[in-house]
Amino acid sequence: MSIKVDEAIWVSIPQDSREDSLKWHDGNGVQLVLHSIGFDEALYSRLTNEMLAREYYRDNFAEQGIGIVQCDLVTVSGQKAVKTIGKKIVQGQPALYIGSLAIPMSDRSFVLSLYSQEAGITGMRDTVLFSKLSSESDKLKPDPDSGKMIGWAQDPYFPKYDGPCLRNLSESEDYDNQFPNHPLTKVRSRIGELVASVEVLVREPKSNKPWWKVW
Repeated sequence: MSIKVDEAIWVSIPQDSREDSLKWHDGNGVQLVLHSIGFDEALYSRLTNEMLAREYYRDNFAEQGIGIVQCDLVTVSGQKAVKTIGKKIVQGQPALYIGSLAIPMSDRSFVLSLYSQEAGITGMRDTVLFSKLSSESDKLKPDPDSGKMIGWAQDPYFPKYDGPCLRNLSESEDYDNQFPNHPLTKVRSRIGELVASVEVLVREPKSNKPWWKVW
């Protein structure tokens, strides 16, 4: 069993002999890594409940300092899967956006991870849209106690959750067309293409029957 990606988009990166993953890049600032792992019982058992899958990723991402931007159940090459986008911000460093397309099956799991980081002038999307939205809406206002802007940043599925790198309003898909070169836009576009194009190749078991025996 293996995974096939669209070679018209993804260019293979030479693999180090010590690595057990496959890597590609798209020539536009996005890297793709494929991991093949054992049975992921925790995620596999959540494939029929989207909120449980989101909770799973919320907790696992938080341990790595990552916040959820988006998490949905999808179907990939006939297999149930989970599509997730997160972000990680370390003080003094550009924001890193991470896409994950996990395909957990009954005996193994494949995880396709995408990475794209801000370059050049950073924070432009947040700044432009914060200014625009705060001037247009009376729902955005500073909290008198914390100084944080109420209504700007919030987990997309768990409103009361206060974890790292909370999704903010500028990260809505509605604004991607205004910022085509932003890493979030790139990751969201590429992970959507992966959902539509990835092939899970299942090798049929060899048969001991003679070639002429068909029953």
